[in-house]
Amino acid sequence: MDDDYWSSLFDMASIPIRAQVNDYRNPKDVKMAKLLISLWSNFIKTGNPTPDTRTLGFLWTPLSNESRPHLNITDESKLMYNYRQKYMELWTPHCAVLDHPNPPHFLL
Repeated sequence: MDDDYWSSLFDMASIPIRAQVNDYRNPKDVKMAKLLISLWSNFIKTGNPTPDTRTLGFLWTPLSNESRPHLNITDESKLMYNYRQKYMELWTPHCAVLDHPNPPHFLL
């Protein structure tokens, strides 16, 4: 997303002057912030944080009981599998519905 998008959402005049100065920001922090904004924006728009390979160079696959993919977000983010598998074994019986969740039913 470009700067015009955010300035259309927020009154840029109300943002403190210090926040508009770029010389104190670490380039790695700026890169990470842009990545997180992109992931969340994609998720909000499409339901998928990586709808194509342009964001990270790979697709973040949905959770499954077999592989349990997760994103290790660092300078060089990568898709990893079975996060803390030993500890997750405690929750596996309780989370069996994650593979095929049912939507909630509301009584009217």
